[in-house]
Amino acid sequence: MAILTESDIPIYAPSITLTGDALTGAILNAQYQIESAKGANRPLEITQFTEPKRLNPKQQNAYLSYYPLIIDETHPIEVKVRIGNEVSILGYGISPQEWQILDSSEYTLDNPLGKISLNINDILYRFNWWGYAWQNPQSFYTEAEITYFSGFDFTDTNNDTVKFIKSMAGQVLTYLQSGSYQ
Repeated sequence: MAILTESDIPIYAPSITLTGDALTGAILNAQYQIESAKGANRPLEITQFTEPKRLNPKQQNAYLSYYPLIIDETHPIEVKVRIGNEVSILGYGISPQEWQILDSSEYTLDNPLGKISLNINDILYRFNWWGYAWQNPQSFYTEAEITYFSGFDFTDTNNDTVKFIKSMAGQVLTYLQSGSYQ
């Protein structure tokens, strides 16, 4: 699915007179420009991403890279965590353990920020009689692998952000076809 369709051209790029395969190619070229490293640097359509993340050891959270997050029955989020690749308080390496899949009740997701926080109750601080704090290296997760969906549904014509992106795509398409682009 492209950002713009042939039926969108009269609305968002009315000066374009191409038809058929030439129009399809021009639309895809504009989309590649928009999603390239000099543009959004990511796919804007709904896409599945799998990201390995280092968890903040004290707060047990991480931030996802792509917005907006799509959360519904057809686009599930999977969070896998493990302990490993750490050095214990005594200087011993902790080898990676097996991935554990978390239930949706074991994490919270702040959609506008893309922040995922684990609801783990065994994050413990231990204090000795000198007052120094240390954390049991087996009481927290250090790595997460998060699979989620992010992007925009360009068939939703009521979404203002989608309309804005389509408008910008129409301007890019018009510029690319104007002859000013070399």
